[in-house]
Amino acid sequence: MYILIKTFILASTIIFCQDKGQSLYNAEKYEDAKKYYEYVLEHRNQDDAAMFGLGATLYKTDKPEAAETIFNGVLNTNNKNLKSKALYNLGSLSNERGELEQSLAFFKKAIEFDPSNHDAKINYELLKRRITEKQNKQQKDSGKDNQKNERDKKSEENNQLNEKEKKDENNENSDQVSKNKEDSNHGGSDKKEKEEKKGNDDNSKKTQPNDSEIEKNKNPHAEAILNALKDSEQINQKRQIKRSKKIKMENDW
Repeated sequence: MYILIKTFILASTIIFCQDKGQSLYNAEKYEDAKKYYEYVLEHRNQDDAAMFGLGATLYKTDKPEAAETIFNGVLNTNNKNLKSKALYNLGSLSNERGELEQSLAFFKKAIEFDPSNHDAKINYELLKRRITEKQNKQQKDSGKDNQKNERDKKSEENNQLNEKEKKDENNENSDQVSKNKEDSNHGGSDKKEKEEKKGNDDNSKKTQPNDSEIEKNKNPHAEAILNALKDSEQINQKRQIKRSKKIKMENDW
């Protein structure tokens, strides 16, 4: 982890009356220094050094937004050294807000206006390295996320395929069960039909009369006629036998 230099740079004394303000600032009497610079600016409308000193004391009294406004005003100065220090302080404020790219740009400009600004050079190099490492980490994390997404996608596809195969298998089992049930019902129906047919045949045999029963069940008048014919035939036969005997006896004589 790289720690940027957070020291706010207070401009060197440019105007004689500002020696007191810088002394108060260095003694960490920031409220007194702020009042002093405000007093100077009330009597001098255009004093870039006093404005810079006011911005520095505002930052030290926990008024960063007001300090940023003052430093942006100092950028209008023709003094490159003072402008470089104002840019450095703006870079430090941007870094504290996490605006790394903006902070890097301020440090770079500070170096352009004053190549001897050592603090600006150090912070520029540290921040540049920090940004590069952050970008590399983001790319690495993005690659991991892409790999994870790809694995999740493949896993989901496999789950869908397994689910489909399982569903097809269940459907096949269901169809087989239905077929077996249908065959069983059909077989039972055939068996029942055969048993019923057999029972009907048995009943038919039981109820079908035999010849003797048919004879018994004939019309009694017809049976009487038949018996009479039989008797008549027997009588005729007897008569023929007697007649034959009689003829034979006559021949013997």
